[in-house]
Amino acid sequence: MRKIFFGYLFIMVRFLVGGFDIFPDPIGYGLIYLGALELVDRDPNFLRLKNTAMIGAIFTLVVLGFDVFSFSMEPSATTVIVVAILSSAIGLLIIYYSGIHLFEPLGQLPFNEKGVASVERLKRTWMNYFMAMSISTGLVLYMLLSPNSSSFMIVVVAGILSLVFAAQFLVRLNRFTINEARGDYGLQLPAIENDPED
Repeated sequence: MRKIFFGYLFIMVRFLVGGFDIFPDPIGYGLIYLGALELVDRDPNFLRLKNTAMIGAIFTLVVLGFDVFSFSMEPSATTVIVVAILSSAIGLLIIYYSGIHLFEPLGQLPFNEKGVASVERLKRTWMNYFMAMSISTGLVLYMLLSPNSSSFMIVVVAGILSLVFAAQFLVRLNRFTINEARGDYGLQLPAIENDPED
C-alpha cells in the first residue's frame, strides 16, 4: 500500500526544473503498478488498478519522449497544441480511472468502521481534486486555443483548489496506508466469553 502512496505523490506533485518535472509520472505509475500487484491477493479487483497504472506508465513515457523531442527539435505550434490537448484529455482519463480502480477494491476489503470512514474521506477528496483539475486543465486548453483574459482568474482559482485537494488527498492517503499497515483498520474478532460452568 505504501508504494501506491508514493506513486500518487509522483503523479500529483509537479516540480519543474528547466522545464522538466523532477517527479516523473512514469515512475509514479510504475510504483502504483507494483503496489497494486502486491494487493491482488487481497482482492482481484486490484488487477484493474494494475492495468490502468501500466497504461499510465506507457502513456506518460510517450508524452515525456515528445517533450524531449520538442525541446530539441522545436516542432510547429499546431503540433504542440494538438499534442497538448490529446495528452491532457487522455491524462485526465487515466488519472480518473486510476482513482476509481483504487477505491473499488478498497471498498470491498474487510475494514472496521474507522477504515470504511477513512476510505470514504479519501474518495471524496479524490473526486474534489479531479473536478478542480479537470476545470483548470479545460480552461487552460481553452485559453490556448482562444486567449481570453477573463478566464485567467478562474484558471488560477481552479489550479489553487486542485493543489489544495491534491495535498489533502496525499496527507490522507499517507495516514491511511500507515494505519492500514499497522492493522488499525482490521476487523476485530469478538472476544469469546468464558462459560462460568466450565
